[in-house]
Amino acid sequence: IDAYKIDGPASSWFNALVPEDREVNRNLIEQAWNDEIELDSRFRVRLASGEIKHIRTAAVKVYDENKKISHLVGLNWDITKEFELKKSLAATKSFLEDIIDSVPDPIFVKNRDHHWAFVNEGFAKLIGKPKADIIGKSDDDREVIRNLIEQAWNDEIELDSRFRVRLASGEIKHIRTAAVK
Repeated sequence: IDAYKIDGPASSWFNALVPEDREVNRNLIEQAWNDEIELDSRFRVRLASGEIKHIRTAAVKVYDENKKISHLVGLNWDITKEFELKKSLAATKSFLEDIIDSVPDPIFVKNRDHHWAFVNEGFAKLIGKPKADIIGKSDDDREVIRNLIEQAWNDEIELDSRFRVRLASGEIKHIRTAAVK
């Protein structure tokens, strides 16, 4: 393959790419030929039946005795099922987030490292920050509690919280907090 054009057996491969993916892949192949990148790309092909498949390609460079690239040896594999599963998972996640956001009660999830993994709109409203400013962060729980207490003192909310805490021993304790003036 010439570094600046795709011909021979590769031309049928290249022509199978959907038109929107051709230029990007032509540039990636050129960069690989120029030894600027390792080729690992995803693209779509249209089969003779009209069906679209999602393909991943990876190639290694083969060098000649002058340390110049003599050719690329590549592999293509069908990742259509993986693509469809990821797309379905994203749609399901979005659907569930919409449902949880419609619940007015504050809901949050923290991961093992105490980062906010998910918060609903009710929780974001409760602590007075947009969801984007909370998720992924590791705000000190004491800051959140201080904000809640401050809001309760200012009669902005009624504070009545229940928590389950698992002790190092494995025992679970139920804790209820309430603000009373």
